Amino acid sequence: MNPSSAIFGWAVLAATFLGPIFAVLASRYLEWRKETKDRQLYIFRTLMATRRAQLTVEHVTALNLIEIDFKGKSDVLNAWQEYFRNLCCDPKSEGFQRALNERPQLLTKLLHAIARNLNYNIEQLDIMSGGYYPQMFYDNLQKQQEIQALLAEQISGKRPLLVKIVRS
Repeated sequence: MNPSSAIFGWAVLAATFLGPIFAVLASRYLEWRKETKDRQLYIFRTLMATRRAQLTVEHVTALNLIEIDFKGKSDVLNAWQEYFRNLCCDPKSEGFQRALNERPQLLTKLLHAIARNLNYNIEQLDIMSGGYYPQMFYDNLQKQQEIQALLAEQISGKRPLLVKIVRS
């Protein structure tokens, strides 16, 4: 191409103005992709860390973010919807015990789908058998629930408040 031609001049002019615009657009796109990946990784890490403590605020929050941060990822969203339907099972229904029994497998499928989406090579058995939740945490949660139930009965008037007078 001849440097003195009009086409060359227009090409230089276009590159001068459009080059920085394309560079900014490419930079913004790469930043958006990194933020999306970081949010997805946060969800995955939180769910993996709380897979044995599913009643924590962190676990529930991460579950609620899946439909936003994995939009367009059909394998993750399908596993999430199946798990969500299971979580929404009415405790008074006949199939509730079956739903409780299926819940760990459905969470494992969800975590496995997220792991695959994030290019982590984790087997479902490793997900299901992993995680640590001390018995003391479980016991404390049970005690808190018992105390809350007793307090609710007392406040509602279903359980009397027993008072013992001790004379010294």
